[in-house]
Amino acid sequence: MTSVLFAGPPLEEQPTRIPGFEALSSEMLAAVLDQSIDCIKLIDLKGRVSFMNRNGRCAMEIDDFSLVAGTEWSAFWPGESADLIRDAVARARNGENLKLEAFCPTAKGSPRWWDVSVTPLRDADGVVKGMISVSRDITAQVAERELRETTTAEMRHRLHNAYSLAGGDPRLRNFAGEVLERLSRLGAAQRLLLEAGDAGTVDLRALLERLMLPFGSAACTIDVGKVPELEINEEDVRTLA
Repeated sequence: MTSVLFAGPPLEEQPTRIPGFEALSSEMLAAVLDQSIDCIKLIDLKGRVSFMNRNGRCAMEIDDFSLVAGTEWSAFWPGESADLIRDAVARARNGENLKLEAFCPTAKGSPRWWDVSVTPLRDADGVVKGMISVSRDITAQVAERELRETTTAEMRHRLHNAYSLAGGDPRLRNFAGEVLERLSRLGAAQRLLLEAGDAGTVDLRALLERLMLPFGSAACTIDVGKVPELEINEEDVRTLA
C-alpha cells in the first residue's frame, strides 16, 4: 500500500488561548497529554522529537524515551515514509497543517500503519516555534482494506479463468457471462467502498454512475438523471450492485 499525504490550509497566525490555563506548567501539560490514547509528539524546528506522551511510547514500544529524545523524527520512519515525514515537517514549519497515512514499525519491529497529523505550534506573537504531531494506529483498518482488495482481485482473476473455460460450451457461455457481469458490478461497488475510507458510505449518484458505466459505449452513452443526494452504507451498496 502506498503512503499518502494530504495538505490543508495554513493555520491562523494567532494561537488559541485557554482562559484560566495561562500558567499551565510543562509538568501539567505532559500529564494532560498522557491521558490521550493517541501518540502525541512535540517536534522542534529542526525536526527532532522533544516529547512523546506515555501512550505514544507504549504504542511505539519505546521503553526508555531518553534513548531517542532529540532524534530526528524522520529517522523513526522507513524509506518512502521518511520522505513524507521530512516534507511534512518542512511544510508545517512554514505554517501548513497536514495529515498523512504511512507505515512505520515500532522500536521493537512490530509492523504498524499510522494516521498522522502535523500542526505548527506558535508563540503569543504567532511565530512558529515547533510542531505537534498526533499519530493513531490504523494497522487493523489497513489490513482489512488490503484483504478486501486482494480478495476482489483474486475473485476477478478466478472468474475470468472460469469464463474462459466455459466459453467453448454454448450451454455455459451465457451463464458464465451473466455471473461475471454481476460480480464485476460488485467489484466496482467494492472499489467505491475502499475509496470511501473510514467514512464507510458512498454517494448514491457516484455508485449508480460507476455501476452503469460498463453498459455504455461510444455509440450509446448512459447518463444518470436526477438522483437524491444520499450517502448509503456498505450493505445497501452491495445490495444495489
